[in-house]
Amino acid sequence: MRVKNTRVIREALKQGRKDHGLTQNDVAKEIGISRSKYAMMEVSDESLAAASFFSVLRALRTVGVHLTMDDPKPVNDSVEPVSY
Repeated sequence: MRVKNTRVIREALKQGRKDHGLTQNDVAKEIGISRSKYAMMEVSDESLAAASFFSVLRALRTVGVHLTMDDPKPVNDSVEPVSY
């Protein structure tokens, strides 16, 4: 899954939850937050951004979304550091 913005994460949470036959309460209990907090993660960019990073990762894992990290623009290691 390529994450370009929080909308992608919100949609993945909601669709993954539905695909696995889970309720918002099921996911919330699994990751240790209230159902209302989880529900807001699915619908609000602000709530998702304010949520603990680890809560978001646990929620994604719970609904079957697996993330991998890559850097589309690798750092050029041959560049010398600048000193001031």
